[in-house]
Amino acid sequence: MTKTDPYFSSSEFDRWQHPTLPTLPETLLDRLAVITACSLGTDVAQINLVDEDHVITLASTSGACATTRRQDSPCGLAVEHGDVLCIEDLREDPRTAHLSAARTGTARFYAGTPIRTPDGQTLGTLAVLAPQPRSLSPDQRNVLVSMARLLERSLSHPNGRAPGAPAPSVRANEERLALALESADLGLWDWHIETGKVYLNDRWSTMIGYEPGEIAPTFDAWTSLLHPDDAAPVMNTLQRHLDGKTATYEAEYRLRTKDGSWRWIQDRGRVTERAPDGAPIRAIGI
Repeated sequence: MTKTDPYFSSSEFDRWQHPTLPTLPETLLDRLAVITACSLGTDVAQINLVDEDHVITLASTSGACATTRRQDSPCGLAVEHGDVLCIEDLREDPRTAHLSAARTGTARFYAGTPIRTPDGQTLGTLAVLAPQPRSLSPDQRNVLVSMARLLERSLSHPNGRAPGAPAPSVRANEERLALALESADLGLWDWHIETGKVYLNDRWSTMIGYEPGEIAPTFDAWTSLLHPDDAAPVMNTLQRHLDGKTATYEAEYRLRTKDGSWRWIQDRGRVTERAPDGAPIRAIGI
């Protein structure tokens, strides 16, 4: 590896990947991907590893996690760019017009920013895609970078440890990313639809005046807080998304706070897992 070639060689990549991103639970990677997509209003957000020859998608809001050749993905360009790479129309940009996604119309818009290790090497990308041409505002670019920094803060490169020191445990990396997500000051929910259980982070509870853990982690607890005038339209919007009729769930409604007043909430999320028959299994949102 040279200074002009900052990404990992294949051998370094193989050694590096085991103690870092792949040890982070899929749950947390999925949550970060969904938060990114919801925050930027895109159809897809991905967390990717990039080596000399390949792009490996570890988490994607589309559910498609696969390995592709680096030359067939705009993520290679994002790594080389070194900053936020925004391609408003993949089909019209000469750097990407040859890509399968551009030719078939699967994706027309791409924006990606590198994910770097603590010692400055590029590990991969956090990227968003959409089927229509679009752009990112300066604020949206900052959001994308901020989400990548959250992921980076959970990582520890083996070269940064003392000789012989153990690799970070799964638990340690999980706690780092969980803390990073909390620090984003976003109310996060993770709904296991079949059981009705809902993970609510601390910020979700405190934004309506409750202490962490004070609200029961169930779907019914959330519905009990909905304003009566908002309940029917919100549930209709949610059901349409669960039925696969919309790409994302997005609603604005009032929740009852602990002191009995009402607070307006902007809620966004999406189904991240479905059964073979299409039934929704899990949804995540902010």
